[in-house]
Amino acid sequence: MLSSKSGNQLVRQILILLAGLLPLSGLARAQDVLVSGNALGGSDPAFTGALSSIGVNSTFVSPFDYGTVSLAGFKAVWLDGFSQFSPGTAGNPGLSAAALVNFMTGGGVVLVQNPGFGSDSMSAFPFGNELGAVFTTPPGENTVRLTGASSPVNAHLTSAGLSGWNPSAYGIFTSAGTFTALSDNGTDGNYLTLVRPVGSGLLVYTQQGIGQRLSADPTDPQALQFLGNVFAQAVVPEPSTIALWAIGVGGLLLVLRRGAAR
Repeated sequence: MLSSKSGNQLVRQILILLAGLLPLSGLARAQDVLVSGNALGGSDPAFTGALSSIGVNSTFVSPFDYGTVSLAGFKAVWLDGFSQFSPGTAGNPGLSAAALVNFMTGGGVVLVQNPGFGSDSMSAFPFGNELGAVFTTPPGENTVRLTGASSPVNAHLTSAGLSGWNPSAYGIFTSAGTFTALSDNGTDGNYLTLVRPVGSGLLVYTQQGIGQRLSADPTDPQALQFLGNVFAQAVVPEPSTIALWAIGVGGLLLVLRRGAAR
């Protein structure tokens, strides 16, 4: 039988171990992503394999069914603007700007590529009424100039690597509102990627065809880097992990107190 002193030392060591595992367990599902859009190839094994290669656990939902899916359990949402999303139901409001804002407020990330170019207008997306978008394809935008060097979304990206996709972007944003511009087409005011913090989360709008690029080349390092950078900004905690950790710590503290009382 362990002595009181030995038992206390063992419990303290276990507590230290659990404390160290908490952040690691929170990262285990840090990139569970809900993906929906016509240009996002959920039926293409090469496309889904590309996402898996950067640690993304993707769940693909058709735009028609998007409104029936809960955002609970996801860290990020990736939408394609070249789509018509379902209006949703009372419990799952679909492409509701309010639902996405709530998701981001809790630490989630929302990435929308090519917003305003499908059946849903810019105003259907969070803070979209601040922005103007112009569809320029053909020929589209083949030059990308990075402008937000300090943003983690631009980490390890290069202007040359994002350019020359024929097209690299399908249009431009003509106004940025309260967003920060991370890239343009080489002309000031012709924005390609915009970001805005929302609560603990992040909203990213881009006119670059990330999904289209990965469908054409699932190994494109810059397209994959862009996605990895975006999804890495999610800070949504894992409720089940925290609950289990708390139960374990509570039990060990009880043991520690009983040992100290002997």
